[in-house]
Amino acid sequence: MGKHLKARKKQNKRPRFADASLISVRIADAVKITGISRTKLYSLINDGSIPSSKVGRATLLMVDDLRAYVNASQRTGIGKLD
Repeated sequence: MGKHLKARKKQNKRPRFADASLISVRIADAVKITGISRTKLYSLINDGSIPSSKVGRATLLMVDDLRAYVNASQRTGIGKLD
């Protein structure tokens, strides 16, 4: 494996909730860290279940809001995440 490919693989690691440096994430990263589909995330944003912010063209979700939604969903049943 080439040096550049190894460096690129390190950059593509998925974000983790435990990473204290993350304050907000884009939709694609939120999908990776929560396991919620992109379509479902947009649905949750549209119905107000998960707040979002727009910065330029990017939709940002606060990591704390995602964590709160996932935790609440686990208490009421896993099916709520789908």
